[in-house]
Amino acid sequence: MRNAGRTGGNDVVRFRYPENYGGGCTCLSPDEYFADNLTDHTFTDGSVVNNDIRSHKWVTSGSCARRLT
Repeated sequence: MRNAGRTGGNDVVRFRYPENYGGGCTCLSPDEYFADNLTDHTFTDGSVVNNDIRSHKWVTSGSCARRLT
């Protein structure tokens, strides 16, 4: 997965589990650009990111508690 957005404003992608922006979240910022292995990442609620992203939203960097690295 990759973040090909432009920097400034809402340039971070926040991923959620489950649907409709509820539950845990994790983010991918433009400086991280690409995340190829999601099996070793978790959402803020502790669930594994791999194959469990149900929704996403463009947000500011200050609104993310956990980032994919």
